[in-house]
Amino acid sequence: MTQEEKYNLELYQEKVQELISSKFLKDENFIKFINGEKPDEEQIISLLSRYRFFHLEKEPTNFYKICNILSKNIKNEKQEESISSIRETYKRILKGGTGFVFSDKLKAKQPPEDNFDLWFNAIYFHSDREKKKRLEQLQNRYGYIQKFVFIREIWSLVLFIKQLNEIVSEVLNQDNEEFQKQ
Repeated sequence: MTQEEKYNLELYQEKVQELISSKFLKDENFIKFINGEKPDEEQIISLLSRYRFFHLEKEPTNFYKICNILSKNIKNEKQEESISSIRETYKRILKGGTGFVFSDKLKAKQPPEDNFDLWFNAIYFHSDREKKKRLEQLQNRYGYIQKFVFIREIWSLVLFIKQLNEIVSEVLNQDNEEFQKQ
């Protein structure tokens, strides 16, 4: 494993700890959310700010980048299968997930990654006018349900980010043990 790969894995672990310590994921806030209580907007912003390190392609902690580093460096078949399964499920959630019906006539679904794109670029991280207009149209039509689906999909992805982190820990521990033997 290269030094940069090891650094990225260690950084991934650090960012996972920050993510799972977000107030929204702690103190039963997510359970309240599932039961219909709207979360504090500051908690959502905090969660999304921490999640974006795994979502953005240019980040060294991008989920798929970490999967690739692990796949390249593991020696354990069980870990390899786990990584493959985690990656495929994560991808399936982003590409299909629950989706969101945005047209009664077309019955077309908006996959979570498109919903993420709207929320991230219209509201949370950028100020794209066209996306904000599109999001407002959807919110006018469907109300809070679209945001609920968005947040629930993020939470689903967090579960797989955590699972991948367990493998990251195993691989880093194995790498440290091999280094100590030399």
